[in-house]
Amino acid sequence: NPFWCSAAKQGNENLIVNINNALANLKASGEYGKIYDKWFSAYKESNLNYTRIFKYSVVIIVIILIILFVVIFWNRSLQNQVLLRTNELEERESLLYGIFDNMPSGSAVYQVVNNGESGSDYIVKFFNKKSLEIEKKSMDQVRGKSLKDLRPEIDNYGLIQLLKKVWQTGNPEFFPAKVYVDENYSNYYENYIFKLPSGDVVTIYDDVTEKETALGKIKESEEKYRKMFENAREGILIGMPDGRIINANSEACRLLGMNEEEIIKEGRKGLIDETDPDFKRAFSIWKSSGYCTGEIKFKRKDGTFFIAQLTASDFRNSMGDKMVIIIFSDISEMKKTEDKLRETADELRQMNGFMVDRELKMVELKEEINELLKAAGKPEKY
Repeated sequence: NPFWCSAAKQGNENLIVNINNALANLKASGEYGKIYDKWFSAYKESNLNYTRIFKYSVVIIVIILIILFVVIFWNRSLQNQVLLRTNELEERESLLYGIFDNMPSGSAVYQVVNNGESGSDYIVKFFNKKSLEIEKKSMDQVRGKSLKDLRPEIDNYGLIQLLKKVWQTGNPEFFPAKVYVDENYSNYYENYIFKLPSGDVVTIYDDVTEKETALGKIKESEEKYRKMFENAREGILIGMPDGRIINANSEACRLLGMNEEEIIKEGRKGLIDETDPDFKRAFSIWKSSGYCTGEIKFKRKDGTFFIAQLTASDFRNSMGDKMVIIIFSDISEMKKTEDKLRETADELRQMNGFMVDRELKMVELKEEINELLKAAGKPEKY
């Protein structure tokens, strides 16, 4: 090639020989021509449209930039949402904690170990303020302790079986009021139990000793008055101001010849003659004052009537509802006796009048005889 040559340092014949041999091999294989054409041949203008390539490149770059912007915006949005959710969760957690710690009921969170069959398997993780008040202890004194440490007789109380059931099933349960007794406590507690997603068991409980004691006294009082109600010698009806009857004692049933269900079904209208003027007068007084007394006609099951001495009075039950108590007794025999006494009194008055008349006439007769004797010149005889 008249334009290209190779050279080596004078005296380095071996290098010249190696180069010439290499070039001869390249020419023989055809590679020399390919290399020459690629690097040393005349420049030919490409058919590529660089303007179009530039436009496509710009479009692709713009698309990439848009995608990058959307990704950045979406990432920022996600970060803001995560931050917002985190704040909401923190606020909610703070709110729930505040509610939990300040609720009027005691509440305890227990970690369950082993098989949950004993009070020693329920380890205190947290007590709210009310629980600490009930236990009369600080958080440091209860945290890490077992339920059995705090309540030595808890295994005999019946609560552990329900705690285990909730722990195993995840279904909430209610443990009704029951007295717990050990050397330090003799109190009634009622418990609501549920399980947290963490596996811990929560109890919400109240010391209802005062309530149960009051209920016990109310039951005693109710039993006392129930006995008085049932054993009263007068008929007693408990009803509503509209005339409905709620209860009837055994004497009321005997006087009316009905059982309690029949009396309740009849109501006031079926038991009392409301057309009786005496009833209308007494009813008017009761409506205005809440109390009345009088002699009222009652109707028996067989349709016959009897006169009863009635006393009616308003009162309010434990729910605050207005009620009426009606106390009555059959005075039919007493009225008959009064009628007989009245008749006897009339007869006595008539007899007395007759006797007085007779005495007066005798006095007049004696006076006339004395006057006649005196006129005849004889001494007076009377």
